[in-house]
Amino acid sequence: MSTDQIRPSIPEGPIVSLVYRVAPERRAELLAFFRGAFPYYERPGGIRMGLYESVDEPGLIFELVSYATEAEYTKDQERVEKDPECREVLAEWRKLLAGPVEVRRMRPLSLTSS
Repeated sequence: MSTDQIRPSIPEGPIVSLVYRVAPERRAELLAFFRGAFPYYERPGGIRMGLYESVDEPGLIFELVSYATEAEYTKDQERVEKDPECREVLAEWRKLLAGPVEVRRMRPLSLTSS
């Protein structure tokens, strides 16, 4: 079995990570919000969402948005900036947070190029 066959499939496009805190009493609300929001976020296609909580710091949330291609990333950024429905969803999300959000936008690196 080659190394490629045992490696998990990871989208080849950009990713965006968001790290933030949610107060313990708002955790259930955040999860309920995402049950509805993830399908909305992924609706255009080529987008996958993931949600993680720190084992060491409960309430520290890591949200991962992965894109299949650079084009889907670009299209989604336009939606985030200009679509009124998206802006409403994001405003609802922000109300659940306990502090600032750290956002990182990353692009994949090829191991075969320099």
